[in-house]
Amino acid sequence: MAKELLKKLEQDIIKKRDFALVKSAAAGNKASFAKLMSLYKTRVFYFGRSFFHNEADSEDFVQDVFLKVFMHLDSFRGNSQFSTWLMKIAWTTAVNSVKRRKEYLPLADETAILDTDATPEERQIQCLTQEAI
Repeated sequence: MAKELLKKLEQDIIKKRDFALVKSAAAGNKASFAKLMSLYKTRVFYFGRSFFHNEADSEDFVQDVFLKVFMHLDSFRGNSQFSTWLMKIAWTTAVNSVKRRKEYLPLADETAILDTDATPEERQIQCLTQEAI
């Protein structure tokens, strides 16, 4: 019973701390936003790592997520914990990024399909006839 009470107290303190930091950051306090980033960037990084499987893309992902968070700080109402709101943004950003990447994956290696000795006009005809197939 005492453990449950302590856990609830800790969650309340974190929720109030984060709410105060968000409101301060939304009012223009850069230090408050930097504190939020330092509290949650590791969580966002490892979440991104589960999607992108490499450090560079995960670091870019962290920057994208916190940019979106910064731009929408005023929409955080405090009904849920900040971490829940943040991770929802992270989830949406990751899913959209993965979808965007898949949209631009080549269907085939064009050099293997096209005749490299053909003239530009002949290559264009090859592309058009292959798309029709």
